[in-house]
Amino acid sequence: MSGTDRASQEREWADSRGNPEFFLYLMTPVQGRLYAYILSRWPNKSDADDIMQETISILWQKFETYEPGSEFSAWAFKVAKFVLSNFRKKHYKNQIQFSEEALSALENQSDNFLKNYTSQIETLRDCLKKLPSKESKILTLKYEEGVSSKKIATRFGMSIRTFYRVISKIHTGLMRCMRLKTMGANQ
Repeated sequence: MSGTDRASQEREWADSRGNPEFFLYLMTPVQGRLYAYILSRWPNKSDADDIMQETISILWQKFETYEPGSEFSAWAFKVAKFVLSNFRKKHYKNQIQFSEEALSALENQSDNFLKNYTSQIETLRDCLKKLPSKESKILTLKYEEGVSSKKIATRFGMSIRTFYRVISKIHTGLMRCMRLKTMGANQ
Protein backbone atom coordinates (compact mmCIF):
# COMPACT_ATOMS: atom_id res chain seq x y z
CA MET A 1 0.00 0.00 0.00
CA SER A 2 1.45 3.37 -0.98
CA GLY A 3 1.93 6.23 1.47
CA THR A 4 -0.97 8.11 -0.10
CA ASP A 5 -3.28 5.10 0.27
CA ARG A 6 -2.20 4.70 3.91
CA ALA A 7 -2.84 8.39 4.63
CA SER A 8 -6.33 8.28 3.10
CA GLN A 9 -7.10 5.05 5.00
CA GLU A 10 -5.99 6.72 8.25
CA ARG A 11 -8.16 9.79 7.55
CA GLU A 12 -11.12 7.50 6.88
CA TRP A 13 -10.63 5.78 10.24
CA ALA A 14 -9.60 8.96 12.12
CA ASP A 15 -12.87 9.15 14.05
CA SER A 16 -12.76 5.52 15.10
CA ARG A 17 -9.56 5.25 17.10
CA GLY A 18 -11.22 2.64 19.29
CA ASN A 19 -11.68 0.47 16.20
CA PRO A 20 -9.66 -2.78 16.54
CA GLU A 21 -9.34 -3.01 12.74
CA PHE A 22 -7.66 0.41 12.63
CA PHE A 23 -5.32 -0.63 15.44
CA LEU A 24 -4.37 -3.86 13.62
CA TYR A 25 -3.97 -1.95 10.36
CA LEU A 26 -1.37 0.27 12.03
CA MET A 27 0.21 -2.41 14.24
CA THR A 28 0.75 -5.18 11.69
CA PRO A 29 3.52 -3.55 9.62
CA VAL A 30 5.32 -2.41 12.81
CA GLN A 31 5.08 -5.62 14.83
CA GLY A 32 8.15 -7.43 13.46
CA ARG A 33 10.45 -4.43 13.85
CA LEU A 34 9.06 -3.73 17.31
CA TYR A 35 9.76 -7.30 18.42
CA ALA A 36 13.29 -7.11 16.97
CA TYR A 37 13.79 -3.87 18.89
CA ILE A 38 12.66 -5.50 22.13
CA LEU A 39 14.83 -8.58 21.55
CA SER A 40 17.84 -6.38 20.85
CA ARG A 41 17.41 -4.78 24.25
CA TRP A 42 16.28 -7.83 26.22
CA PRO A 43 17.59 -11.01 24.53
CA ASN A 44 15.77 -13.51 26.74
CA LYS A 45 13.02 -14.68 24.37
CA SER A 46 10.51 -15.56 27.07
CA ASP A 47 10.90 -12.15 28.71
CA ALA A 48 10.87 -10.43 25.31
CA ASP A 49 7.55 -12.14 24.55
CA ASP A 50 6.15 -10.79 27.83
CA ILE A 51 7.48 -7.31 27.09
CA MET A 52 5.99 -7.43 23.59
CA GLN A 53 2.64 -8.54 24.97
CA GLU A 54 2.63 -5.77 27.56
CA THR A 55 3.64 -3.21 24.92
CA ILE A 56 0.78 -4.23 22.62
CA SER A 57 -1.61 -4.19 25.55
CA ILE A 58 -0.59 -0.64 26.50
CA LEU A 59 -0.73 0.49 22.88
CA TRP A 60 -4.31 -0.79 22.67
CA GLN A 61 -5.29 0.70 26.05
CA LYS A 62 -3.86 4.09 25.05
CA PHE A 63 -4.94 3.88 21.40
CA GLU A 64 -7.51 6.63 21.81
CA THR A 65 -4.63 9.03 22.50
CA TYR A 66 -2.93 8.16 19.18
CA GLU A 67 -3.13 11.03 16.70
CA PRO A 68 -4.08 9.62 13.23
CA GLY A 69 -1.62 10.74 10.59
CA SER A 70 1.28 10.86 13.05
CA GLU A 71 3.99 8.21 12.98
CA PHE A 72 2.45 5.13 14.63
CA SER A 73 5.76 3.25 14.68
CA ALA A 74 7.50 6.09 16.58
CA TRP A 75 4.71 6.02 19.16
CA ALA A 76 4.89 2.21 19.43
CA PHE A 77 8.67 2.27 19.90
CA LYS A 78 8.34 4.96 22.58
CA VAL A 79 5.87 2.77 24.48
CA ALA A 80 8.16 -0.27 24.08
CA LYS A 81 11.09 1.74 25.44
CA PHE A 82 8.97 2.66 28.47
CA VAL A 83 7.90 -0.96 29.03
CA LEU A 84 11.52 -2.14 28.70
CA SER A 85 12.66 0.46 31.23
CA ASN A 86 10.00 -0.66 33.73
CA PHE A 87 10.81 -4.32 33.10
CA ARG A 88 14.52 -3.62 33.68
CA LYS A 89 13.73 -1.87 36.99
CA LYS A 90 11.57 -4.77 38.17
CA HIS A 91 14.12 -7.43 37.22
CA TYR A 92 17.42 -5.66 37.76
CA LYS A 93 18.41 -8.06 40.58
CA ASN A 94 18.66 -10.93 38.10
CA GLN A 95 20.51 -9.09 35.38
CA ILE A 96 24.02 -7.78 34.82
CA GLN A 97 23.92 -4.04 35.38
CA PHE A 98 25.20 -1.72 32.66
CA SER A 99 25.89 1.95 33.01
CA GLU A 100 23.54 4.41 31.34
CA GLU A 101 26.34 5.16 28.83
CA ALA A 102 26.62 1.49 27.91
CA LEU A 103 22.83 1.14 27.56
CA SER A 104 22.73 4.27 25.41
CA ALA A 105 25.55 2.97 23.17
CA LEU A 106 23.75 -0.37 22.78
CA GLU A 107 20.51 1.44 21.98
CA ASN A 108 22.22 3.56 19.29
CA GLN A 109 23.73 0.44 17.72
CA SER A 110 20.35 -1.25 17.78
CA ASP A 111 18.67 1.78 16.20
CA ASN A 112 21.23 1.75 13.38
CA PHE A 113 20.66 -1.97 12.89
CA LEU A 114 16.88 -1.51 12.68
CA LYS A 115 17.24 1.31 10.13
CA ASN A 116 19.51 -0.88 7.99
CA TYR A 117 17.25 -3.91 8.51
CA THR A 118 14.25 -2.11 7.00
CA SER A 119 16.24 -1.02 3.96
CA GLN A 120 17.72 -4.51 3.53
CA ILE A 121 14.24 -6.08 3.64
CA GLU A 122 13.08 -3.70 0.90
CA THR A 123 16.16 -4.53 -1.18
CA LEU A 124 15.55 -8.26 -0.69
CA ARG A 125 11.91 -7.86 -1.76
CA ASP A 126 13.03 -6.07 -4.93
CA CYS A 127 15.50 -8.86 -5.69
CA LEU A 128 12.90 -11.57 -5.00
CA LYS A 129 10.59 -9.97 -7.57
CA LYS A 130 13.27 -10.52 -10.24
CA LEU A 131 13.50 -14.28 -9.68
CA PRO A 132 12.15 -16.65 -12.31
CA SER A 133 8.85 -18.21 -11.23
CA LYS A 134 10.36 -21.66 -10.56
CA GLU A 135 12.98 -20.22 -8.20
CA SER A 136 10.39 -18.01 -6.54
CA LYS A 137 8.11 -21.03 -6.00
CA ILE A 138 10.98 -23.04 -4.47
CA LEU A 139 11.68 -20.25 -1.96
CA THR A 140 7.98 -19.86 -1.15
CA LEU A 141 7.62 -23.58 -0.49
CA LYS A 142 10.81 -23.73 1.58
CA TYR A 143 10.58 -20.57 3.69
CA GLU A 144 6.95 -19.48 3.74
CA GLU A 145 5.15 -22.81 3.71
CA GLY A 146 7.85 -24.82 5.52
CA VAL A 147 7.84 -27.72 3.05
CA SER A 148 10.81 -30.07 3.55
CA SER A 149 13.72 -29.93 1.11
CA LYS A 150 13.13 -33.56 0.12
CA LYS A 151 9.46 -32.92 -0.77
CA ILE A 152 10.36 -29.84 -2.83
CA ALA A 153 13.06 -31.79 -4.67
CA THR A 154 10.57 -34.55 -5.46
CA ARG A 155 7.94 -32.04 -6.58
CA PHE A 156 10.38 -30.47 -9.06
CA GLY A 157 11.79 -33.82 -10.21
CA MET A 158 15.30 -33.38 -8.86
CA SER A 159 17.54 -35.24 -6.47
CA ILE A 160 18.07 -33.80 -3.01
CA ARG A 161 21.69 -33.03 -3.96
CA THR A 162 20.52 -31.07 -7.00
CA PHE A 163 17.96 -29.27 -4.86
CA TYR A 164 20.69 -28.08 -2.47
CA ARG A 165 22.76 -26.83 -5.42
CA VAL A 166 19.71 -24.99 -6.80
CA ILE A 167 18.84 -23.38 -3.46
CA SER A 168 22.49 -22.40 -2.96
CA LYS A 169 22.52 -20.81 -6.43
CA ILE A 170 19.31 -18.90 -5.61
CA HIS A 171 20.79 -17.62 -2.32
CA THR A 172 24.01 -16.57 -4.07
CA GLY A 173 22.04 -14.75 -6.76
CA LEU A 174 19.95 -12.93 -4.16
CA MET A 175 23.07 -11.86 -2.24
CA ARG A 176 24.66 -10.62 -5.46
CA CYS A 177 21.51 -8.69 -6.39
CA MET A 178 21.33 -7.11 -2.93
CA ARG A 179 25.02 -6.17 -3.02
CA LEU A 180 24.63 -4.54 -6.44
CA LYS A 181 21.51 -2.64 -5.38
CA THR A 182 23.21 -1.48 -2.18
CA MET A 183 26.34 -0.39 -4.06
CA GLY A 184 24.19 1.44 -6.61
CA ALA A 185 22.28 3.24 -3.86
CA ASN A 186 25.52 4.37 -2.18
CA GLN A 187 26.95 5.93 -5.33
